[in-house]
Amino acid sequence: MIHVRAWHKGLILARIFAPRTPVVFQYHGTDIRGKTIPRFVRRLATKILVSTKDLLQDGVEYYGRPISPNFRDFGNRKLGTALYMRTPPFDKEKEALEFSRKRGLELTILNRLPDRPLKFIPYKDFPEYLSSFEFYLDLKGLTTPDVLSKSGLQAIASGCKVLVDTGEILDDTEQTSADEYITLYEKLINRRKE
Repeated sequence: MIHVRAWHKGLILARIFAPRTPVVFQYHGTDIRGKTIPRFVRRLATKILVSTKDLLQDGVEYYGRPISPNFRDFGNRKLGTALYMRTPPFDKEKEALEFSRKRGLELTILNRLPDRPLKFIPYKDFPEYLSSFEFYLDLKGLTTPDVLSKSGLQAIASGCKVLVDTGEILDDTEQTSADEYITLYEKLINRRKE
């Protein structure tokens, strides 16, 4: 079983070196948004998945990104706080500042744009760090209740309220578990054996 994430050359290599092995090919947002899936991908992939519902096309299934169980409520939440991460391609810092000002929230900004010093939290520390905020501002220029960033999904799993670009605040969303992926893989492997 091979799972390729939006790497066309990887799909071709998988077919060359493992021609009879089931291959799941999965697209994420900008990889396919507004584009048509190439014919060769439809021919070579055993199953094509997309990670957000807005990317659905004929012959494609939705499987969201599974979130690590490390992302949970650690019981360290500070009410009246919000976290925003400045990331490309859209900088929504002004919107984050305005939302926080209107709600009287203490805003923390993690910068991932090169115009200022970058600020990162080590991944191993991020679940507990994220859990300490009341709000996560998932402002990426395209987020909706059906289209969340990975960090937006992680924030919901951590118990945060999540603001999306449409102005809605979410505290729950459909999430695909790792077990659902395992079930899919087992079906494809068993189908091959038949």
